[in-house]
Amino acid sequence: MDQEAEVSAADLAIQGHSPKEYTFKQTKYGEHLPKCPFALVLCAPRSSGKTWAIVDMVVRLYKGVFERVYVWSPSVSVDSAWKPVKDYVQKSLHVDPEKETLFMDRWDDDEVGRLFNQQARIAQYQKEPLDGSRSTPCSGSSMTSPTRRRSRTERAEASTAAAG
Repeated sequence: MDQEAEVSAADLAIQGHSPKEYTFKQTKYGEHLPKCPFALVLCAPRSSGKTWAIVDMVVRLYKGVFERVYVWSPSVSVDSAWKPVKDYVQKSLHVDPEKETLFMDRWDDDEVGRLFNQQARIAQYQKEPLDGSRSTPCSGSSMTSPTRRRSRTERAEASTAAAG
C-alpha cells in the first residue's frame, strides 16, 4: 500500500498554534468596557464630551489599570477638565511632571515614535525573567521575582541602556 494513501484529511487539516498568553490588569467593570490591551480613538464634534469621557475612563473606570497615561490634546495646557487626570498621574501613578512629560498640546511624530519604542522595549523587558534567561517568560503585564519586583524606572533604564 502506498504511504501517501494512508494520510487522512484530518492529518492535513490546518491546526492553530496558540501564542504565549499574558495577563493584563483589567477594569473592575468587566464586560461593559474594552479589555486591556486596547487602542482607543475618540472622534466627535467640539463640545460633545470627548474630554470628559477620557477623564472619566482614566480616573474612575480604568483607575489602577495603567502605569502611564499619555495625552495629546490642543487644550491640555489650558482646559481645567484635564486637572483630575493630571492630579491622578501625580498622586496615584507617582509621576513627577518635571521629569516626565505625559501631557502634550501638539502632536510630534518623533516624540510619539520615541514613546512607542520605549513602551515596546518595556513590554519586551517585562516578559523576561530577572535572571536574564529567556526560557521562562513572565505571565502578565508585570514581572515579579521571589526577591523583589523591578520598578518601572529600573526596567526603562535597563531597556534604554540595552537599546543604546
